[in-house]
Amino acid sequence: MAALYVSPFFFAMRRTFEECAAEALKYKTQAEFRRLSNGHYQSLNHMGRVDEACAHMDHMRRSITGEMVLLAAAKYSTRTEFKRADQALYAAARKRGLIDVAFAHMDTKKRKLSDADLAAIAAKYATRSEFVERDNGAYQKAIKRGILDAICAHMPDGTRRLTDAEIIAIASKYKTRMRFKERDFGAYTTMLRRGLELDACRHMEPGFTGFRDDLPAVLYQYRMTTLDGQVLHKVGIANRPPAKRLLSMGLVKGVSASLVSTIHFQSGRDARIREKQLHKQFSCHRYTGCPVMKNGTTELFTVPVI
Repeated sequence: MAALYVSPFFFAMRRTFEECAAEALKYKTQAEFRRLSNGHYQSLNHMGRVDEACAHMDHMRRSITGEMVLLAAAKYSTRTEFKRADQALYAAARKRGLIDVAFAHMDTKKRKLSDADLAAIAAKYATRSEFVERDNGAYQKAIKRGILDAICAHMPDGTRRLTDAEIIAIASKYKTRMRFKERDFGAYTTMLRRGLELDACRHMEPGFTGFRDDLPAVLYQYRMTTLDGQVLHKVGIANRPPAKRLLSMGLVKGVSASLVSTIHFQSGRDARIREKQLHKQFSCHRYTGCPVMKNGTTELFTVPVI
């Protein structure tokens, strides 16, 4: 049986306006609504009734001035913080050519940071989650230099030993997997490594174009070759053809990939269970080197899995 591709609009049509409107009442702005409950927002967008459901929200139609942009930008020390806090003003700064003025006081993307600089930045934060959220650039530099553990030694979650129950409890705070991953990357990756995704994320709303446990699915394996000739194996699941999934992985330039194995399932749940079994079985062969793709790096192995 061929893998089934399901349009994201199928999921949008499953929600009623009343259900989406009730969800919208929980938020004060459209930006907050879209960020924390994107599935319901997109359903309304598909119906053409976003404004109707969001009539109670503040600043639906802000008249943004250059002065507003500059005053808002002055509150933040990095572009990432500004963008996360107010995407509309951030976009206005870019569109109106105010970047040089609005961002002049901010750290640039190409900061020359020594190990001592990274340690000083890390010292500002109480947890790794806060560190990666507030200054992801410095966090990633620390990982590449192999000094992250050293500069995060003062952080209580730097050496966390989470039980399965604690991971599930942490996951229960978040509505989506993306939010969970952003807010507590350590707990998120530990969840994936232990195969706890079904229990920890059961309550979460699936992504608008995300994987569905109640639809037919395919378990696939790609053979990847890096620039230096290393062969890796990417294992994953999808409701759509694996070739379409490959497009969203964001392969690093120079990395090639070819589909070598597929197993079809009548339900996504069965595919997910089998995938987790394979992850656990081959965990000692998990790839931990330099990134070869933007998405799905936790599903890379140094040996064939299927």
